[in-house]
Amino acid sequence: MNSLKSKYMTTAVLALVASAALVACGGGSSSSTAALAPPAATVNLPQVDAVVAASDAVVTSIGASLIAGAADEEIYNVTADIGDSWQLVFNNKTNTYVTKVLSTQFGLTQSASAAFTKTTVGTTTSIKDAGGTALSVQIDTRTRTLSGKVTLGAKTATVAGSGYAVTDTSKLAGTYFYGGSTRDLSGANRSADLGSFTLAANGDVVLCEGGIFAGSSCVKPVDSTSLPTKALKVTRDSSGLLRVKDPSNLDFGALHVSSGDRGAILVLDRFGKDASGISRTGVIFASKASVKLAGTEFNGTWVCSVGGKDVVQVVATDSTLSLTDLELNKPAAAGTLSYNKVVTGLGSASAREITLDGVISAKNNGEAVGESVVILPLSSSLAIVVEPIDNIVDVCRKKS
Repeated sequence: MNSLKSKYMTTAVLALVASAALVACGGGSSSSTAALAPPAATVNLPQVDAVVAASDAVVTSIGASLIAGAADEEIYNVTADIGDSWQLVFNNKTNTYVTKVLSTQFGLTQSASAAFTKTTVGTTTSIKDAGGTALSVQIDTRTRTLSGKVTLGAKTATVAGSGYAVTDTSKLAGTYFYGGSTRDLSGANRSADLGSFTLAANGDVVLCEGGIFAGSSCVKPVDSTSLPTKALKVTRDSSGLLRVKDPSNLDFGALHVSSGDRGAILVLDRFGKDASGISRTGVIFASKASVKLAGTEFNGTWVCSVGGKDVVQVVATDSTLSLTDLELNKPAAAGTLSYNKVVTGLGSASAREITLDGVISAKNNGEAVGESVVILPLSSSLAIVVEPIDNIVDVCRKKS
């Protein structure tokens, strides 16, 4: 409508100018007619995608750059939920890929080269091997975040990662809220992990397990009771991998960075021994703490995966959700989302919901509050669901 209005006004102005010229010349019978300039052409500037703009701003703010590779290669560092770090290398000229090992607790080695197919619909690129048995991943082309399923050796895992890496960890400084799942390397003693940590410009980490920070103090979110902290340190090894170490210089894990449109996403590949000398493994995701959600960040259709299997589809609209079990093929169940809320005392009769910006509490209708799960919306296409009752973390990718 604006362009039509503009053309009408331009025509009217030109007509008035022409009439004035005719009157000044004593009429319109003169054989010489002044040439009129054509109206200026309308220039339609391309619209910038809001997610692209936000992600680009995050890339700049954290000093991220694309992971370098050979000509025609596209590279993604990913964390597998079994507790490994892998690198997917796609050759877009030969349409083949390999999975390299950055760190492993299972004795895995680089895969043989295999063919892949790639399809792009809108801003989502899907990549699969023949049959999708060893590789089935989805890339958000706006943020270069990747999620899906990868099989390496005898291990199949849900993976999440990015085509970006950082060289200056000082730009990641801040306070983060995290969620994930870890277990003994043997598979025993699985736990759901929720809490906070601070990351200083020099790489020093203060871990607040099961709590949040009130100023510089680690406290329980329900009553502000003080909690102990753990000191860690982020360093870079000779290969460029970010390692997390304890004060005794023993491994705690490897840290990877993704650039979402809502800020930096930190993903910890957990390995190393706990205080009892037991080797632990798993994956933990983190985003900046205390960033209040608007109440629509989880809208849409999501497919959530654990251990390389798609287990549930979630359709969310503001505070309502519908869950479909993809394994048991049960009828959809209705549920409720509570933005900027978290439940304390999960699994107990004393469980209650409290305010905590940046997270979502969710439960099926009819279930007790203590059966709630915790959702962290990490970007427009990536979220995690921590299930404290089952001690697992689902990695959810946006379907639509």
